[in-house]
Amino acid sequence: MTTTSNVNYNLYKCFIRVFEERNISKAASILQITQPTVTYNIKELERQLGVRLFHTHPRGVEPTKDAKELYRYVHEGLSSIVNGENNIRDFNEGTVAHITIGVLGQLLSESLAKAIAGFNKIYPKVTFEIADIGTDSSAKLLQHNTDLIIGVSADEHALIGEANLKQANYTAFASKFLTEKYQLSGELSLDDVKKLPLIIFERDKTLLAKLGKPLAIVADLETMKSLVAQDAGVGICLDIQATDNKLDISSLSLPAVSLKAMYNKNTLNKAGKAFLETLCRIFGVIQ
Repeated sequence: MTTTSNVNYNLYKCFIRVFEERNISKAASILQITQPTVTYNIKELERQLGVRLFHTHPRGVEPTKDAKELYRYVHEGLSSIVNGENNIRDFNEGTVAHITIGVLGQLLSESLAKAIAGFNKIYPKVTFEIADIGTDSSAKLLQHNTDLIIGVSADEHALIGEANLKQANYTAFASKFLTEKYQLSGELSLDDVKKLPLIIFERDKTLLAKLGKPLAIVADLETMKSLVAQDAGVGICLDIQATDNKLDISSLSLPAVSLKAMYNKNTLNKAGKAFLETLCRIFGVIQ
């Protein structure tokens, strides 16, 4: 059961200060308001909650059991509010910052570029550097060589946090000759794809294991394009990009691939946190 509450920020500011100082005069001095105002706010909070919060004695006040219970929640809540205020003050449209992002090859390069462009409209003084992370993503995060890493598998380390992004789509492309030979279209079943001579990326081979043994495994897009242009096979990858003779089979039933945005919990700066939130909004976070 939930009830509505008209929370008065000033009442709780007074409560926190009186609780910590154990003295109304000291609380009033720190808050730079009068002692009667502090007393009134405490009495008003007690009235709203229907409990006694403090007992008075010659040296000041002593919190009741209810006050101690309330303090645990209020202190945490007000700390979050203060942190939020500080973040807004410290990171705004005029903030100068730099964010280094590690990506797996050209993974989602187009979508990432759109995210950066949208972010820079709000924070024009934040610059970005995009780098291929290879396989040592944990080391790059822990050594502070990158701020964020976008990949398809998590790194198991206590300091590394992750946000699970929306599942990635696949892109496939073939020459006109192969398109006609195999009567390819945008709607292909998994069994149809298994019959094709597939060319995949080295980094994708474990993700595409259900498709059987590929014709070729390549390290870069240019090699894949070259083989496709020579009618060697159909290229399939996780990259979303414009290619000649592209055949979009994103609706194909393939192994699910969840993108992950990984970061160092202790060192991600405010600019990086803000951009991570942007990525989560654009790609859609999954549980």
